Amino acid sequence: DQTALPAGEICGNYRLLGDSAYGSFTANAPIARSNSFNGATTRYASGMSNWCGNCHNTYDDNATGKHVVNTALNSLLNNYNSYVATGDFTGSQATSYDELVPVEFVTITSGAQLSLRDPSGPAVGGAGQVFCLTCHRAHASANNNAGRWDFEVEYIAESHALESPDVPTSAAPYYRNGVKIDVATEYGLAQRSLCNKCHVQD
Repeated sequence: DQTALPAGEICGNYRLLGDSAYGSFTANAPIARSNSFNGATTRYASGMSNWCGNCHNTYDDNATGKHVVNTALNSLLNNYNSYVATGDFTGSQATSYDELVPVEFVTITSGAQLSLRDPSGPAVGGAGQVFCLTCHRAHASANNNAGRWDFEVEYIAESHALESPDVPTSAAPYYRNGVKIDVATEYGLAQRSLCNKCHVQD
């Protein structure tokens, strides 16, 4: 219930405990919300990248070629909203959100309560921003660099992670709403990197 929170508390807040191995955490826990009892559908409002930076404090560094986070989509918004798959730009803002390429909604109501849209098709507006988990999974992926998709193949359906018997289910890369998907069926055999959801280089 988001309507009866004590003053100053945040609805839907995820929390991890730090210890002396990492020193003092400087960023607060992110604002996020799970839309099911098992956490299969999670939507992010803000703060995830700063939270990751408590331990991974050198990753948001554009000077070394790493992707900048906490950045609004701005000029890339139309790309994100229209891109469905390689060669398919029939998407709309109302149905643009792709859990394999998530963005932060940065939608917070008064009293620091979290307001996230229905997971069946949240519209990505101008406040949507790139964060660490747009392209990476937290601590577990069958792809190198914890990628949400395989950064090292031309077509994601060719990923070694899709066929390898050594990949545990928990690390398998292609899930939507907690259900494993067939990327060839979902996007087509010609689907290139999902970086193109924003950058459209395919």
